[in-house]
Amino acid sequence: MAMTIREFADELINTLKTTFPDLFEHASFAVQTVPKPGNLLLTGITVNFHGSNIAPCYYIDEQYNKCLEGTPLSIVASDLAETIRQTSDFQPNIDITAIQDFASAKDHIFPRLIDARPGKNDDYLAKRVSTAIPGTDISVIYEIALSDEEIPRMTLTVTDELAEMWNIPLEELHAIAVQNAVKQRPLYFTDMNGLLNSFAPEDFPEFEVESMLYVLTNKQKIHGASVILYPEAAKMLHDHFPNGFHVLPSSIHELIIVPKALSDNPEELKMMVMSINASEVMPADQLSDNVYTLDANGNLTVVL
Repeated sequence: MAMTIREFADELINTLKTTFPDLFEHASFAVQTVPKPGNLLLTGITVNFHGSNIAPCYYIDEQYNKCLEGTPLSIVASDLAETIRQTSDFQPNIDITAIQDFASAKDHIFPRLIDARPGKNDDYLAKRVSTAIPGTDISVIYEIALSDEEIPRMTLTVTDELAEMWNIPLEELHAIAVQNAVKQRPLYFTDMNGLLNSFAPEDFPEFEVESMLYVLTNKQKIHGASVILYPEAAKMLHDHFPNGFHVLPSSIHELIIVPKALSDNPEELKMMVMSINASEVMPADQLSDNVYTLDANGNLTVVL
């Protein structure tokens, strides 16, 4: 009988300690089960080096599956140890009491879009503060950035319990989060060539693909679909596409903008979104299967 993922976690921790004693001599480990968007329940190992009151969590579900498929535990442990080695210097010492104080936390709160279709994230949303976007099946949740925008990122989503401590209206929380995002995570709009080339190394030949598709995200390209909430987004898109456009929810990280001059067939576009979600996008990153329009006032509406 194959070991359970909890048994695997215990074996992995033991292997890390015995194989890399210099790295983990003073580290403390814990195993956690963490609910994630997309009805996912992930298993992670937290590693605390410095007696901090908060520690990064390294999810091990992928490594567990590799071991079940025959990859030796020693190789999996070695790869994870290298990841931990590279990120351990970034572990911040965070004052949890400061997070409980809204005045201290407010400049670090950002919006994140989430799939709110029935059955997709019901349990996850039930314990978190959220704002439904009218006319859509998308909601906004809020996260606190516990570290700067460099990798690795550490965030904490705003729960009902935390919001109750803050005692501020939801509308004010939403406005502050969007304002922070506009300032600290600027809108990034480009065609497909621009997006592909932005990920390429400096000395890599530029991509040149024939495409009239455009990408809307943020400068960091993380949780970038939330830029649709920015007041500037609607005006910019309407100025750029005076003959109209469709908004495709590619993922929580970006939106695809399709000019109506290229396609004004919502049924065809919806099939494309559904196909990509089913085959290319991880459940936690999916946003919707629908096609949207965005009016000049920034109102997002389902077309189909």
